[in-house]
Amino acid sequence: MGTPFLQEFLRHCAVEKGLASNTLLAYQRDLKTYLAFLETQRLNPLNTPRTAISDYLWARRSQRLKTSSLFRAFEAIRGFHRFLVAEGHTVQDPTLSLNAPRLVRRLPPVLSVAEVRRLITAPQGTRFLEVRDRAFLELMYATGMRVSELVQLEIGQLDLQVGMVRVMGKGGKERIIPLGHPAIVALQRYLEIRRQRFPNATTVFISQRGQSMSRQACWYRLRRYGHQANINQRVSPHLLRHSFATHLLEGGADLRAIQEMLGHASIATTQIYTHVDRDRLKSLHRKYHPRP
Repeated sequence: MGTPFLQEFLRHCAVEKGLASNTLLAYQRDLKTYLAFLETQRLNPLNTPRTAISDYLWARRSQRLKTSSLFRAFEAIRGFHRFLVAEGHTVQDPTLSLNAPRLVRRLPPVLSVAEVRRLITAPQGTRFLEVRDRAFLELMYATGMRVSELVQLEIGQLDLQVGMVRVMGKGGKERIIPLGHPAIVALQRYLEIRRQRFPNATTVFISQRGQSMSRQACWYRLRRYGHQANINQRVSPHLLRHSFATHLLEGGADLRAIQEMLGHASIATTQIYTHVDRDRLKSLHRKYHPRP
């Protein structure tokens, strides 16, 4: 019943709002499930009552859908109905008086500076994979980039003379991130070996066969080095990203600068790191104050 409207909305999200492909796929799944629910209730998306959306969200909650997934589903539904009104398909927006499911933000785990140092120095040796892995670990921690951004990074996006990398983020948004000396040195060493073996490759990080490094390979190598470095938590690209932001904040970096480097659309997303820093301060206070 609502499929033509769904496709129209997804095109709008892709072209007008510039949403990332993963977000579009998630919205498509959420809205297909929602529209199927409306069909079982013999309801039309153009005149859906507010109670139907509440019933749907409660049904999804009872299926033990994660709060973050429930929140995303609500955002997709609200965006869909707002789009129908904006395009003149209907005058009714049933989500106007609905509150979003409360999203409980869990503080992201982080590595200590010592743990990061052990992780980054875990790849030892001069073989291609070891040199490559040292370079991508240095780069991830130096920039806080997402794993999807890392594996898609092309040679032209690196400027090691200036010490900058141009990152294409979610929705095709570009940002420039500075590189520290250790990352530049590791990348120079890797690129020299890479040019000798695969001079025509366009992506920066490649496999031993000359193909672009996959996300799965990046996850696998990170876990391997996490074990090797005796880190007692699961090491992932996101863990390095969180550690990058937290360590910058602890060092006195401005929250807006961190937002820019992480590629967050909203400062509210970046503000979670202020909670991490507050927790650290409380922990230090309890540990060292004579009357905690």
